[in-house]
Amino acid sequence: MHPEFKISTMRKFELDYSAGGGQSSGHIEVPRQETSAEQDIDPAETKNDQAKERLEKFLEQEDIFRSANGILIVDTEKLHSPEVAGALGKLYLGLTDGKGMMGSFRAVYKKFSDLEAVTLEEYEKHLLHGEPLRVRKIFEQQNKSNQELAREKLLNILEQGGYLEHKDGLSVIDLEKIRRDGLWSKISDMNLSAKGGINTQARRHSVFDLLRDLQVVSRADYEKSAEKSRVETKSLFNVPQSVDAAFDLEKIKNNDAYYLNFWDLYDSGNIPWERTIKTRNGSDINVRELYMATKIFRDFKAKRDAQGQLLVFDDKSQTYKKISNNWLKKNLRTMGAILSTKGIHKFLLEDGQELQKNGLLTNKDFASQTIGTSSEIKRKEFVSEGGVMQVMINNVVYYIGRNNFIHEGEKIPLKNIKVVILDSRTAGIVEMSDDKQRLRYTLSLLNDEEISKKRKSVEDRYDRPLSHKDVSSRSLVTKKEIDQRISAWRVTNDNPKRASETAEDYAERIATLADYKFISKITDDFIQNSGVAIHKELAWREQQWLASAAYRFGVQGRSDELFDFGKKYKTNGLKTFLSMEFGQEVGDKILSIGERFDQATADLIFAKYAELADFAQSSAEYLASQFESKDLKVAQQVAEHLLLRGKQLLVLCAEDKTITAQQVLEKLNSIKAEVEIFKTSFAAIKTSSGSFSLENIKTTKFKITNGEGLLSEKEILDRMQEIYAQNYAGFPEAFREKIKESLEKRLANPKTDFYCLYHQNKIAAFCSMLQQEDGTVHFANFNVAPEYAASQIGNAMMEASLDEVAKNFPIVAEAVPGLKITDTYLNKKGFKKTGEIEVAGVKLWQIRKEKTSDAA
Repeated sequence: MHPEFKISTMRKFELDYSAGGGQSSGHIEVPRQETSAEQDIDPAETKNDQAKERLEKFLEQEDIFRSANGILIVDTEKLHSPEVAGALGKLYLGLTDGKGMMGSFRAVYKKFSDLEAVTLEEYEKHLLHGEPLRVRKIFEQQNKSNQELAREKLLNILEQGGYLEHKDGLSVIDLEKIRRDGLWSKISDMNLSAKGGINTQARRHSVFDLLRDLQVVSRADYEKSAEKSRVETKSLFNVPQSVDAAFDLEKIKNNDAYYLNFWDLYDSGNIPWERTIKTRNGSDINVRELYMATKIFRDFKAKRDAQGQLLVFDDKSQTYKKISNNWLKKNLRTMGAILSTKGIHKFLLEDGQELQKNGLLTNKDFASQTIGTSSEIKRKEFVSEGGVMQVMINNVVYYIGRNNFIHEGEKIPLKNIKVVILDSRTAGIVEMSDDKQRLRYTLSLLNDEEISKKRKSVEDRYDRPLSHKDVSSRSLVTKKEIDQRISAWRVTNDNPKRASETAEDYAERIATLADYKFISKITDDFIQNSGVAIHKELAWREQQWLASAAYRFGVQGRSDELFDFGKKYKTNGLKTFLSMEFGQEVGDKILSIGERFDQATADLIFAKYAELADFAQSSAEYLASQFESKDLKVAQQVAEHLLLRGKQLLVLCAEDKTITAQQVLEKLNSIKAEVEIFKTSFAAIKTSSGSFSLENIKTTKFKITNGEGLLSEKEILDRMQEIYAQNYAGFPEAFREKIKESLEKRLANPKTDFYCLYHQNKIAAFCSMLQQEDGTVHFANFNVAPEYAASQIGNAMMEASLDEVAKNFPIVAEAVPGLKITDTYLNKKGFKKTGEIEVAGVKLWQIRKEKTSDAA
């Protein structure tokens, strides 16, 4: 049956082809389509016919349309060549909707979508090999996705290369030939595009995606089967139905429903571990995780013994042996290199959630490492090997002792102790006896600055460069230094009795926390269940509180609730939850925040509290570095204020049922933790110190500048206007305009002095002074930014400006009756009321302060 090729004229297509001494030729006569005289002719259809006719003529001239033996042949390769693409783009097809239409691949596919023909490539195969011809709609492919077209082309490649055959109704694939020929590598740069302008290469991950649903029989299975047609097909690739199915242990061990895994497409060194595999139900699987599960439990026949230890089969000895870090590195191809860099414990935390969830692998299956990045996930622990004990922590060596650990006359044999990393700042000396492990001492570790200084002193002692390792081994923290940094640990110091706690309950809690092994176990459990490395993320004190909470939740049968909260909200959520240990019995309310708000909002709430808690924890260091103060009592006041600020936020979010997520976000934005610790520290230092000076505060600057000098500082002027707007928001608009004009006039007057206090280069408070003809100085524009309220900054500003000027000049000013600042002027700063005026409907008092003497 000949294809019916309907165009507006009659044409003849000829093809002469010589091969192997033979020659064939033929033609197709295409009749003109008749139009009924009674039929109305659609102008748009006429345009379409015109465009189609011009395209048909172009394709004939370019020798893309041909005919032979009554069959229409289309040279699709030539059609998609750059030369034809360029020529098509210049071909005018006529008007459509008043606009000129040019030629394109899309136009060809659209106009000839019903054309039945064969491709030139198929026709050549017919002549050379006698393969049957299949007349089909060549350009109907345009309606297919690029993915479908690329899949068809890839299957053609497999068929043409003899890798895929169709026999007895089966698709038979020669996996040995694919492996032997290195097919995946050979075709990796081949373009599978079947549409112009779209480039789909046969990358190995593309091959996996394109053939993920292909059901085949391997040649080996086909040939060994007595009844060929009854051989069961398998999926070419392992594409699990779901994540749960992928990590089902029995399915991993006994799955014979596929031939290849994703990584079988790759050479050993080029597996893209960062990729994911999409399951049949649309979920994503981490390639690294699936590879590890498959290799360990299928290829190496892993199993657990009666004690729960994970064992793998060793082909060489034909026995099972305990799995280890070194075994993984040796047997898991390039995954071994990843594990060498990252460490198995960190891998399981970041990439092994499904392995842990399904009980396939846990951190407990692998020994703790004391070096490398693995130690970031699992707590470092050092035990003595006899003789001298020295441990390297953060690239310096700490001397522990020879045969015994000795401190203040107490002697503990080294065989009975271990050194553990409690948190990022602290190590511990743990005494082991019987089944108990008791934390005896805490050791303050060197900070970054101290480490750098010690390492530099080592480098300076040598006239040759040392390797990093050599410098580390020579950077010794001596016994004398350790004695200065060590403290006896008392569990009651970190865990005071709560007001609501009975004496019996408190004694039970303390007995539990006194065993270091219990707290260490909680750390491990949280790594397994929540993915949070507790010892790295929380301070040692917080770890004890978490252990206490875990114990309490366990007694109540609510352990999963706590682990799930940690898994969902991570470190910030846990820090917030632990706020109840500061005497804030709001644990359940904090959990309710996680339930009440969406995760994004709850995350922000917990992050803000954690930020305040972190500043509270570092208050002593902050005071020392920013205020040159080592007063621990003041540091405690600052810490308590910050935690109280955080508590107020938590109580608001937990108890106020009317507050919306948007209002919460606005509240969070108004709380700046760094400003909070600064103003709290400022107030505490100023109140407690008899020799307070702005010059001693590293992050503040006090400047006196005339108004003219500020006019060029747009950012400063904008900040002043912003503070004014915030402080006078409740006053009538006309009054606000008047005081704004007053500020502008002062700025324009070169005789006005502006006293400005900056915190981190941003104005926190300011005022102005202008000497008048009568000998007085007019004091005005006094403002403190709202976020610095209740910080003593206002008082410090007045001392540095008002009080200083008053030593030499009388001061006059205006004040709004009823405001707190007005009370300060009259009752603390020595001003007297001298009169009243009204400005834009607001009553103001005129006030005056007489000149003071230095002695006064």
